[in-house]
Amino acid sequence: MCIVPDWLSDLDRELELLKKRDGFRLWLTCESTSGFNETIMYKFVKILYEFPNGIKQKVRRMLQNFTLSEYRGISKDAKLVKIRVVIFIVAAVLQERRKFIPQGWSKYYEFGEADLKAAMEILLWLDKTMSSGRCDWTILQRLCENVAFGGRISNARDIKVLQRYLEEFCSAEVLSNRWTTLNTKVIVPTSSQVLDYISAISKFPDSDEPEVFHLSNYTNINREIEHSKNIINELRASYYKKPDSAEESVERELESTDLNKLEKQIKPILALWKKLAVKCTIQKTLEDMNASSQLASPWQLFIATELRTAAKCFQEVHHTLSLIHNWLKAGSKNTKTAVDFNLLQTLAENQIPASWRRCWCGPTTAIDYIRGLVLRAQAAEVRYRSDIHLEFGQKIDLSAVFNCGTLFSSLKLTNSVQLKTSCKDLQLVTNVVNNSMEHGGQAVGSIITIAPLKVDGAVFTYGKLTIKANADSRSLDHRSPEISFTFTPYTSAEDKTTVQKPAAGFLKLPLYSNVSREKLLCLVDTPTTEAADLVLLSGAALIVPDF
Repeated sequence: MCIVPDWLSDLDRELELLKKRDGFRLWLTCESTSGFNETIMYKFVKILYEFPNGIKQKVRRMLQNFTLSEYRGISKDAKLVKIRVVIFIVAAVLQERRKFIPQGWSKYYEFGEADLKAAMEILLWLDKTMSSGRCDWTILQRLCENVAFGGRISNARDIKVLQRYLEEFCSAEVLSNRWTTLNTKVIVPTSSQVLDYISAISKFPDSDEPEVFHLSNYTNINREIEHSKNIINELRASYYKKPDSAEESVERELESTDLNKLEKQIKPILALWKKLAVKCTIQKTLEDMNASSQLASPWQLFIATELRTAAKCFQEVHHTLSLIHNWLKAGSKNTKTAVDFNLLQTLAENQIPASWRRCWCGPTTAIDYIRGLVLRAQAAEVRYRSDIHLEFGQKIDLSAVFNCGTLFSSLKLTNSVQLKTSCKDLQLVTNVVNNSMEHGGQAVGSIITIAPLKVDGAVFTYGKLTIKANADSRSLDHRSPEISFTFTPYTSAEDKTTVQKPAAGFLKLPLYSNVSREKLLCLVDTPTTEAADLVLLSGAALIVPDF
C-alpha cells in the first residue's frame, strides 16, 4: 500500500460495491508513508510489526529467532554458541547507533537481517578453526567488515568506526568466562546453554544511553534539538493541513491548488526576503568588479568567484519570490497567468526549489537558505571592498563563505607561487591559534586564521577537545578555538604516500561543510587528552555553521 497510497480511495469504493463471500479476507501490507488516507486505516484491523527498541530487546529477538537446527549443530561447543551471541550484540549495537545520527553514523544504514545472515555464514565457515582454538581473528574481522556489515557503508570514517567495533568484539577476549561489554558490569558467560545467555542479556540496561556507544554525553542534547526541529516542521504542516474525511478525500488534489492556503504558508518567506534583501547591494558590487582591472592572484579570483556565486543566487531567489508574489497578488481570478503550483507547494513546505540548489547547496530549509545566502553575500561584498588588495586574507569565517573548498584551493595555489613549489608537493598544516605552529625550519607561505567552528559530538574545555565533561563546568565551549591553516612542502617523498600522524597531544578531527556531514573538507589537528579510539567512536567533528 505504501507504493500506491492514492489508489486506496478507489480500493475502498470497490470494496463497498463488491459482493463478498462469507470468510472473505483481504491482507494488505504497508510501510510508513506519507499521503495515507487515515479514514481507510480505521476500517481495517491493524497489526503492527516493528523491530524491538534497544540493544537488550534486539539481542533477545535474535536469540529467539536462532533456529533449533542451527543450535543443534554447535550445542556441544560453548565457544561456537558464544561467538554467535557476540555477533548478535554487534548487530544490535550497529543498529542502535543509528539513533544518534550524525554522531553515531553519518547517515542511516540498513544493517538488516541479510547482514546478520551473512555473518552467520562466515561463522559457519570458521567453526572448525574456532573449536580448535586456532581462529584467525583478523580474518573474521575483515570478512565481517567486507561481506556482512560494511557493504552498505559509504563514509570512510564510518568504516573506521565499524572496524573498531569488530576489533573489540571479534577477539579472543570475548570467549573469556568473565567477559563484560557495553560499558556495563554484566558478565556474559561462555556456555553452551542459550538460557544462560538470555539470563545475562536480561541484565542489560532497558534504555541505551550515549555512553554505551562511547558517544559524548552531549549527543542527547544534539539529538533532542534535531527532534525538536522535526516536531516544529510537523506542527507547521499540520497547522495548514485540513482534516481528512471520506467526503473530502475526493477533493484532496484540489487542496494543493488553493492559493489562499499556499499564500498563508509562503508569506513568512516573502516577508523575510523583503526584510533582508533590501540591504544587499551585491549586483552593484559585481558590476563594479567587472568594470575594474583584471584579477590576477588566487585570492582575487576567490573573491570574484564568491561575488559571482552570491549574485547568481541572489538573482535566482529574487526572481522566484517576485514571480510567486505576483501570482499570489493576482489571485485565482487571473486565468491568463500560468501558475506553477509545484513551486508554490515546495516553498509552502519550507523546502528548497531545484533552481536554488543549482546555484548553491546551502541549508535544507527555505528560511535558513535565505538567511545563509544574505549573510554570505554581504560578507563577499565586504571582502571585495576591504581585502581585494591583500596578498591573501588573514582572518575568515567559513560560515560566510559559499565554497570552502575553493578557499583552501586558493590558499594552496598562493603558497605554491610564494614557495615556488608544485601544488602536489604541498601538505595542509593546521593548528589552534594559541599554539605555536612548527614548520621544522621550512619556508612558510600565507597563513589564514579560521573563526571558531561548531563542535558536534564533543566540547572544548580549556582549549582542548573533551568527550566527557561536567555539564556544570564554566570552561565548556561548544565552539572550537580559532584555527590557523597553511600549506607547507612535504619533508620527504615518503610523506606523500603515508598519512601523517599528528603530534603528541593532538588528534585529527574531520571538518565538514555542514551538519549533515555530506562533504569532508579536511582533517584538522586538534589538541586533546582523549584516546584516539574514544574520539573516533564518539563521532566528534568540526562543522561549518549555516549562518
